[in-house]
Order: sequence, then structure tokens, then C-alpha cells
Amino acid sequence: MLLYAVDTYGERMMSGTISTSHAGILAILFFVAELIMVPVVAAVIQNLGSVVESRPAYHDAFTISAIVPTPLWLSSLALFIPSLTVIALVSAAALYVAAGLVAWVVLMGITFVAWSWAVS
Repeated sequence: MLLYAVDTYGERMMSGTISTSHAGILAILFFVAELIMVPVVAAVIQNLGSVVESRPAYHDAFTISAIVPTPLWLSSLALFIPSLTVIALVSAAALYVAAGLVAWVVLMGITFVAWSWAVS
């Protein structure tokens, strides 16, 4: 989507500050970062489970780390619309949803800690 936006709207949206070749390099870097970060975040989630004496399966931690950023990934579809305002609003909404999911995971962790404290 980044390549599409730069190629289609480059001069109108970004004042010509980024070339198509630079956008290609950025797109590759973003993709590689995503491929690296999902398993890393899954490992962090799995290790955080030991704090509450619960070790989730790596598959479950990977699923959470892959699903939480989905609204952010889908927000890139707003690049089909050549309006910086629309893109910013959609991205802000996606960040809001992702923050809500992260908050939900934190609340689940607090629940597990409280539950283990109440049971012991």
C-alpha cells in the first residue's frame, strides 16, 4: 500500500519528499520488521506468563501477537483514498482499537495475578 500511495499520490500527498525506490526500500523494511516482531512479541507474551505462574503455549502467544496489530495492518487500506485527513483518522482509529486490545490483555494478566493470589 505504501508503494501504491507513493506511486499514485506522491506529489500531491507527500510533496515529492519520497521517491518510489525509497518507498520500496521502506516497504521491504516494514515487512521484514513485521516478520521479525510477531514471533518476538509471542516469545515475550509467553515469558510474561511465568509472572502469573501460567506458561501459555507458544502457538497461543503467537496467535495473540498476530491478531492484535490486525487493525493497524488493515488501516493501510485507507491509502486508497488520496486524503491525508482520512488516512490520519483511520490510522488513529486503528491505534485506538489496538490499544484497547492491549488493555484487554493487561486486564487478563491482572485477573490471573489476582486469581492466583486469591487461590493461594
